[in-house]
Amino acid sequence: LRVPDPWEPFGLRKLPLQRAQRRRWDLKAGTWLASELLARVERQPFAKGSMRVCHRMRAEPRGLNWVAKRYETELDSLAALEVDVMMQMRAKDYAERFNACAPPKQADFLEASMVHLEGVDFAVE
Repeated sequence: LRVPDPWEPFGLRKLPLQRAQRRRWDLKAGTWLASELLARVERQPFAKGSMRVCHRMRAEPRGLNWVAKRYETELDSLAALEVDVMMQMRAKDYAERFNACAPPKQADFLEASMVHLEGVDFAVE
């Protein structure tokens, strides 16, 4: 079964591929795990909140669609994004522990990670 790409209308596949570094927080080891990837990211944000903006990002070759978030004005935005990702992964761990107790309704949180490309850092989900 092949599910159509919901972001196809936005033309991400036409954007240039960029080399990027993905960093995932390993909660148990308390360290960042780094890997290389190729990504396509929209230049202009598609959404804006009070502190962050969101871009569509596509990780290749697997074609994963991510929402890439960055702080708009924070002076130390890298540290703030890292804390956001670490907190999200802590919440995911709590949800997994909760689900191990066989609750009537399970909880889950999206996996978050950091992606650095072209001098810009993003938190991606």
